[in-house]
Amino acid sequence: MAYVALHAEDELLSSKHIGKQINVPQAYLSKILRRMVAGGLLESNKGHGGGFKLSRPPNKIKLIDVFAAMEQDIAPKRCVFGLAVCSSANPCVLHHRWDALNSQFQDWSRNTSLEDIRQDVLNLATAGTQRKQWKRAKIPSM
Repeated sequence: MAYVALHAEDELLSSKHIGKQINVPQAYLSKILRRMVAGGLLESNKGHGGGFKLSRPPNKIKLIDVFAAMEQDIAPKRCVFGLAVCSSANPCVLHHRWDALNSQFQDWSRNTSLEDIRQDVLNLATAGTQRKQWKRAKIPSM
């Protein structure tokens, strides 16, 4: 989703192109893309010249939307340490610290958009490994 967000809003990217640029196997990527389309985050056009693009501007897509489309529950219903009984009323030894961390993660995912991620990539200050990786992926405006 971050890679797609780095391109012009009307630019269609083929799944083959995306997979090659971000080094994700085609079969796995196809499943992810289908979930993003079903979740209303991507639009797809089939046929020659078709591809995928964001369904709305990147500042309107929060990371929690991406997690939801992937059917990832960011609020675990059971003890993350595997204990049978763990809750705020009957916490494990790490429950309160985990609860605080999980709360921060939920806030981050609700408040971070694809535009935020896009800006982070475009504003990488150093020529480190990450920037070189994004440049190799032929990101526009870099």
